[in-house]
Amino acid sequence: MVVYTRSNWEKKAGQLLTDNDLVSYCPIIKVKKKWADRYKTVEIPLFKSYLFVQVTPSEQNRVLQVPGIISFVKHCGLPVQIRQDEMERVKNIITVNDTNLEVINYKQFGVGDRIYINHGPFINQEGHIADINGSSILMVLEQLGCALVVKVSQNHITHISTCLS
Repeated sequence: MVVYTRSNWEKKAGQLLTDNDLVSYCPIIKVKKKWADRYKTVEIPLFKSYLFVQVTPSEQNRVLQVPGIISFVKHCGLPVQIRQDEMERVKNIITVNDTNLEVINYKQFGVGDRIYINHGPFINQEGHIADINGSSILMVLEQLGCALVVKVSQNHITHISTCLS
């Protein structure tokens, strides 16, 4: 399931969930930040204000009692559930390519063609693309309403079908 956290509380709330014997996951990436006198690599959450939790229905109330947790992300009144293969895909992408990732909201884009990626961090994955710009592909994670931007060569993409809508 996905929970919404206070701003900049993703790592702290994740640690508090773990301290309360609840399973949580906060995908972390490394980014270069510029200070006045130098650049520094820092670790930030991949998804701002989101954490993933693996809990039973009876543990949901315990999650909401943890400081920093605001609510479960819901769709049609029910908590959003992320499939295990989607979580594995996120973990694989971070492991392979954590310095070339950026998360953006895709709601301003129309979901386009269905593709299959045959090389790189998305190898053997199918998905919808919202945009291809040079060597970057915008791959949609529909359940979270966001997308990952990863550097992928266009010759590593096989076209499956065109979206007609």
